[in-house]
Amino acid sequence: MLTWDAFWNMVLINPMVNALIGLYSVLGQNFGLAIIVFTIVIRLVTLPLSIRQQRNAQEMQKLQPKIKEIQDKYKSNPQKMQEEMTKIGYNPTMMLGGCLPTLIQFPIWIGLYRAITSAMAATPLDLFNLSQHLYPWATGLTALIPLNPSFLGIPNLAYPIPESVLFGVGRFILPVLVAGTTYLQQKLMTPPSPDPQSAAMSNQMAIMMPLMLGFFALNFSSGLAIYWTASNIFGIGQYWLLPRLGLAPAITTPSAVSPARAAVPEATTETNSESRPLRPAAKAPTDGRSGSARKPVKARRKK
Repeated sequence: MLTWDAFWNMVLINPMVNALIGLYSVLGQNFGLAIIVFTIVIRLVTLPLSIRQQRNAQEMQKLQPKIKEIQDKYKSNPQKMQEEMTKIGYNPTMMLGGCLPTLIQFPIWIGLYRAITSAMAATPLDLFNLSQHLYPWATGLTALIPLNPSFLGIPNLAYPIPESVLFGVGRFILPVLVAGTTYLQQKLMTPPSPDPQSAAMSNQMAIMMPLMLGFFALNFSSGLAIYWTASNIFGIGQYWLLPRLGLAPAITTPSAVSPARAAVPEATTETNSESRPLRPAAKAPTDGRSGSARKPVKARRKK
């Protein structure tokens, strides 16, 4: 009978271990670079889902004027408001779309953590466990073990950055990068919500998720932090590049001034521009009678 651990190893851990060591062999035996290339491959595989999410976010932006109109019209009738929202295709859960790539990557993150710690085998028992994950036909990979665990001054990618790196400051570099890039990606990929409840939930997730991942990066494998940072940078670049290639619509941030308010200055300007020619015409007398009638009035005003 196939156990859960055996199924997990067969579906996720073993392919990741062999892929990482295979990339390590062709990238100059640099495990950090192998993690970055592995991240790019994962993001390319999930690219159709990301494009669909970006299109969905743009559609939600287009619905916002209708949503606002329905909220103002049926604010005293929540049931009717919900019915009208459903008719136009609004779904509150879709406003959390910016967190979807993060949630999907959690199984990959857990599997990658197991794969990195397994590949960075430091003890005879770890080496034995690593041999159980390698495919029998991949005989060339066994000759590379043990792997070089260092990358860009990080002693071992299987562990957090030690406090001795850069006088203790180096320990916080990767967690800050993880939290910062996660926050930026979520902000870019999550359109603003006209619903206050959904907006509050989305803002809370946009803050709590980066903080949580930054805490994980501070206490878990630094290789995972490299993976997450590279994945976020790829997502930010995808948000910027895909609309320019015509593969996905751009998610634009609406201006703080509403269309109704923006129309007021235009109307005022038009009124002023129309009224300016009328003032001299009103002052110019059309005949002698009107001129004589207006002179005493002007004199009274001067006095």
